[in-house]
Amino acid sequence: MIPDNLSTKHSYAFTSPAMRRLGYLAWGVFAILAMLFYPERAIFTDAAFQNFHMLQDESLFISHGRFGNVIPQLLPWVFMKLGASLNIILLAYSVSFILFFAGLYWVLVTLLKNDFLGWSLILYFCLLAYDSFFHVQSELYQGIAVLLLFFGIVLQQREARWSLIRWIFLIFFMVALAFYHKLVVLFFGFIWAYFWLHDPTIRRKQYLVLLPLMLIIVFGKDMLWQSAYEDNRMDILRQGLMDYFPNFWDMPANWKFLKKCLERFMLFPVFLSILVVWYSRKREFLKLTLILGASLGYLLLVHYSSPNTSFDFYSEVTYLPLGLLVGLPFVFDVLPRLESSFPDKVSLGFSLLLAFRIGFISYNGLNYHIRLSWIQTTTTDLAASAESCCVRMYSNQAPKELVQADWAIAYESLLITALRTPDQQATLFLEDDFLEVYPDLKTGEKFLAPFDQIPFGALNPHFFSLSANVYQLVE
Repeated sequence: MIPDNLSTKHSYAFTSPAMRRLGYLAWGVFAILAMLFYPERAIFTDAAFQNFHMLQDESLFISHGRFGNVIPQLLPWVFMKLGASLNIILLAYSVSFILFFAGLYWVLVTLLKNDFLGWSLILYFCLLAYDSFFHVQSELYQGIAVLLLFFGIVLQQREARWSLIRWIFLIFFMVALAFYHKLVVLFFGFIWAYFWLHDPTIRRKQYLVLLPLMLIIVFGKDMLWQSAYEDNRMDILRQGLMDYFPNFWDMPANWKFLKKCLERFMLFPVFLSILVVWYSRKREFLKLTLILGASLGYLLLVHYSSPNTSFDFYSEVTYLPLGLLVGLPFVFDVLPRLESSFPDKVSLGFSLLLAFRIGFISYNGLNYHIRLSWIQTTTTDLAASAESCCVRMYSNQAPKELVQADWAIAYESLLITALRTPDQQATLFLEDDFLEVYPDLKTGEKFLAPFDQIPFGALNPHFFSLSANVYQLVE
């Protein structure tokens, strides 16, 4: 429930409903893709890990204290409680993330009357998307989307004096944002600064206090609630600074990113160039400085945190916010001028842009389909030859381009065989040094994965049917 009887001004609405309808159509097409590629999305690295634990415990799953990730889990959890089959649960999981984003879009454009933030969300979702469409559950990804809803609520009553109830609501909202991902605060600062420059009516003390209040909440949360995972990420950042500061250009990640701008992220430099020309001609140099500074600063942070960007799907999720850094200013400053003068041409142009991005994502879906089929075929074939439902292989014997993340194969192989060959479930474990790290491999008593050691008898029989077996080494 949104408090205080929000105003219904259309100051951030397009002159024609065509763009709004196009947005709904886009989410509909993304939902269809999520259904077509639901195994590829629901059984991939972190999502496979999350789904395994949801199915094993028949409950919602929270990791690293990031509670916001519960929302997209609600739909598959409901189906699970209703006794649905595994394919329905995984289908619901895949689609739920699209419904999450589409629901935010509906609130922004329908309840808050803010078409511009709605389209900022669409560009954030798809402008750089390629692998990230299949790596679905990133808390940073979701948190920034929810951040747009926060500012939609703030903008709706920007000229009114906020009541105590509204302040309480906004504070609780900011606490929720802090528990999505600590980097959300960076984009909170960017959006806050952008609207301070963009809309003179918002320059009031109540708006001014939002940024320091958010900083206090984030730092307080980190002092009271810090996960081992986030501690490890900070250690990696410190090591990156030690290795490459101030020699920024020596990092392999820089050249990989430039290559990706030519192959995958081509719309980022295009939109950035449009904004540079636009703001230079309009002499809006503060906005230009904000966008260039935020983009460069964020790239520095991402690359020092991962100097090699070894995994495309992980790095792409961290690059996605660049789409927001150029997409939001484009939608609020450039697009309204174009849409008011050429509504039909703008609608056509963005229809073509969406068609291009959707085609790009769909093409990549074939790669993920091939990958998942390889995992299934390899696991079942090795299990049959070893006469055991539990097999292990040295990591260096598996094709890296198909494996992607060694640690996830144990979960992915179990889930895909449970989905497609439920009577022949099996699991494949990849590791370079088996017995020193996992002595239980020889006991035949437990299902083993890098983050789990579960007795076979304790696996949830509603979904998993592995019999007790020693993990057989295959070469």
